[in-house]
Amino acid sequence: RRPSLPSCFQYLVDPVGVLADCRRVLRKGGRVVVVTNQKCFPSKATGMWLFTNQQEHLELINAFFQYAVGYGKRKAYDITADGPNAGTYEPVFVVEAMVT
Repeated sequence: RRPSLPSCFQYLVDPVGVLADCRRVLRKGGRVVVVTNQKCFPSKATGMWLFTNQQEHLELINAFFQYAVGYGKRKAYDITADGPNAGTYEPVFVVEAMVT
């Protein structure tokens, strides 16, 4: 099983600690998957998240994995829906990291 953290990073006070705990319970080769989009409750999201754009969110998540130590190279995917109304869908991204 993979720990999946769907759209929660904007609310975490200690995201590095959460990723360190995920690493602690996973075996070598285990993966953590973070799903993110632009939506959030501004009254609950951290300031760092509110004042950054989607690209910067991905960079923040990458840095959180780096500081949590014990993860290999991260991969990011754009999983935004496409189709006839593609311009109306909210962008959705996935960041995946493997425990080393």
